[in-house]
Amino acid sequence: MGLRQTVFLEAGGQTRMVQGLMLIDQSRQKVQVMGMSEMGMKIFDVSVTRQGHENHFLSPVMNSRKEDMAGQIALSARRIFLSFEATGDFNSYAGPESILMINSQDSKQIVHGCLRDGRVLTEAFCADGQWNVKYADYQLINGFYLPVRITYHDRRTGYNLILVLHEVFKK
Repeated sequence: MGLRQTVFLEAGGQTRMVQGLMLIDQSRQKVQVMGMSEMGMKIFDVSVTRQGHENHFLSPVMNSRKEDMAGQIALSARRIFLSFEATGDFNSYAGPESILMINSQDSKQIVHGCLRDGRVLTEAFCADGQWNVKYADYQLINGFYLPVRITYHDRRTGYNLILVLHEVFKK
């Protein structure tokens, strides 16, 4: 499956916009994330798994910190799209309106919340408060029921991402 998104990066009092293309390989639990400028210039191309990432392309416009930036891109993609492993060992707690599922990853507790009917994931966060993700405005798009708006806050590094979904396609 492929996604076309607009990504807004908020950091240091500034907002930058990137056009994003993501290819999701569910069988290998891998995503490939590509970012382009408003003019269509490729800025980065990174494959991400739960264990790591591989840089396929990093534009010189990313400056001398491009390796660090690619690592942050991979970490964000992993937390937003690959943080829940359905076959993993987790505890679940049912509340009146939602269900929380808690599992441990890299000695940290990761919490996933979904509506009581179990249809949609509404949030994911690290129990220590370092980061959180909100999934909102679900719609049926090209046969997939997906969030149109995802917000990601990384409190440790001080940036926010807002992802707005425009298109879903089968690859």
